[in-house]
Amino acid sequence: MAACLPAPYTDLVDGWLDGLSSTHTRDAYGRDLAAFVTWCDAHGHELLGVGLTELSDYRDDCDEEGVRPGTVARRLSALASFFQHALAACAVSSNPLDHVRRPGGGNGGQPSGLDDHDALALLDAAAVLGPKVVVLVALLMLEGMKLAEVLALDVDQFHGSGWSMRATVLRRGQTQDLPLDGRTARAIATHRDGRTSGPLLVGESPTRNPSRRLTRFGADFLLKRAALGAGLEPVSANTLRRTYMSLSLRDGAALEDISRRVGHATARDTRRYLA
Repeated sequence: MAACLPAPYTDLVDGWLDGLSSTHTRDAYGRDLAAFVTWCDAHGHELLGVGLTELSDYRDDCDEEGVRPGTVARRLSALASFFQHALAACAVSSNPLDHVRRPGGGNGGQPSGLDDHDALALLDAAAVLGPKVVVLVALLMLEGMKLAEVLALDVDQFHGSGWSMRATVLRRGQTQDLPLDGRTARAIATHRDGRTSGPLLVGESPTRNPSRRLTRFGADFLLKRAALGAGLEPVSANTLRRTYMSLSLRDGAALEDISRRVGHATARDTRRYLA
């Protein structure tokens, strides 16, 4: 495992692996760290520089690739163990896994989608909180976008109005033009309020730049508030994205079309995501 890493990391990783209790654990955790290093390299991240956002994205990518919840949980446990060792060695200032949600609970650890009634209730509750929350919920649940995509959107990536509004997103190095649901378009038009540039969704912290993008923490908070207002258990961005796929499939959309819409590499990925 250590040979796969830049020289400054080899002693750190070797020390971590040597401290594990069994050969089986060392082999499994070593593979798990190697998988994460490969993901970091592909996304331009430094191993010891990742935080909550990067690790949450990694967890979501594992989920989208159809990795079993138990395997995802083990991978995150391996990373938690490694970063705890790095913390003890003063190589990092904190363990970034401390606040990363891990698979668990019902449905095999996979977030289930909402039914029609709960989906409409969530949209109604979001409307009470304001157009920004409606935009957030709609882009996830009515358009099937990933949370990272939603948070990265700028105002000028939207064109047209009403049922003719479209969003241009970058996926796998290529631009994709997505027609939007009329409810999403109306919420975006209201939320933009004449703005022609800058982030679509911004945070509201009084201690931060007022034009700074909404964070993953902020988005999770807004989704929890909307779910509470709708009388639902807390929902995640993945739950809403899964809702889009499951309801589209139920309403007769072809699996291949859903796959292209949500940005999966193949329809097989979508099928595993919905399994």
